[in-house]
Amino acid sequence: MHDTGSKVGFKVLLMGGLGNQFFQIARAIELRDQSFGVQVVYIGDKLDWLYRLGGHIKHESWLDISVLIESLGLEFRRITFIELFFLGLKFVSRKLRIKTAFDEELESRLDQKSLSSNSWDVGYFQSIRHVSLTSINKVSVGIADMLNITEFPANDRIAFHIRGGDFSVSDRVTVDDVQSAIEATFSDSSRIFVATNDVRFSSGIFKSLGVDFEISKLSPIGDFVAIATAKSVFVSNSSFGFWAALCAKNTHNTIVFSLNSWPYGDFLGTFCIKSRGV
Repeated sequence: MHDTGSKVGFKVLLMGGLGNQFFQIARAIELRDQSFGVQVVYIGDKLDWLYRLGGHIKHESWLDISVLIESLGLEFRRITFIELFFLGLKFVSRKLRIKTAFDEELESRLDQKSLSSNSWDVGYFQSIRHVSLTSINKVSVGIADMLNITEFPANDRIAFHIRGGDFSVSDRVTVDDVQSAIEATFSDSSRIFVATNDVRFSSGIFKSLGVDFEISKLSPIGDFVAIATAKSVFVSNSSFGFWAALCAKNTHNTIVFSLNSWPYGDFLGTFCIKSRGV
């Protein structure tokens, strides 16, 4: 713990899709649990235009993030125009390759000799160097409670979350990856459920294997719950998939499979991995 009194605080900015924001909330928990004052700051609708002007995409939310943050005991408020203006300068500086504090590792952030009052902490924080597994799991528990995932019994579904079209060929899921996951967990009662942003790409994989499968027509929140209650899960490179799989692991002891190129490898201590070439 850092003995900071009440003088030093952090403002953690929420940005990106919900998967990214869950990591940012975990970072806020990490700082709070180290005895810092923390505010989670979001960009309201009235200032969305300035956010988009900086080249950032405002994603639609499928979960009320304010309810989750409140349940985790964090302070939550809207950003001011002046704050967003100065943060805009930070993002412009990054694009111009001017050195600026962004996505700092936790140890580096806390070892700074002078921590100013109400320092901004901006980034994606998606590795163990940025946030601990303990904080990640606290967010997972909050999500599971909010969506009542613990009240759903584990089903015999093998859930696949596959992103296709927005990935390079080298990072895409292959037929061999999917076949390995099926062979490891499939039984006569198993049902294959597929949540994907690329129906054509994903359908081609499963058709080539000659297996019965169901492409999801659910909403994002429906897909999340379906993955989080499956007996086994395969996730491609996706923060959405990561959080759904983590909820499944923590609530139903689900077996989780992924690629060896999965970007959240720092948290693989919670997962049983079947990777390409293994």
